[in-house]
Amino acid sequence: MASTAISILVVDDDRPVLLTVQEIVEELGHRCFAADSMSMAFEIAAHHLIQAAIMDMHLGDATGLETLRRLRRLYSPLDCVLMSGDFTQEIRREAEQLGVRGVLEKPLDLENVRTAVRALAS
Repeated sequence: MASTAISILVVDDDRPVLLTVQEIVEELGHRCFAADSMSMAFEIAAHHLIQAAIMDMHLGDATGLETLRRLRRLYSPLDCVLMSGDFTQEIRREAEQLGVRGVLEKPLDLENVRTAVRALAS
């Protein structure tokens, strides 16, 4: 159980990944809000305080970086970890410029996800 629980928004259009990350967030004692699209993420953010986010880079209706930029207009600062199976140098550079806390390569290593959640909560 986490010493200080936070609210984490997880955004991924791949349902098995979304559910796996949600399970890890909750296993570590945090509140998790799960969304499968940018539009659902904003619906959740409109009604709940979000303290951090873990999101896929490639969503059906947007990119993870685009979603992060828009969420930060509402919740600044918002710590974030990105997930993707194909991080390019350009995406990594842009993520770094946005101050993304980290990146998780897909397929996900569950211990790396736990480490990322702990980092977001610290």
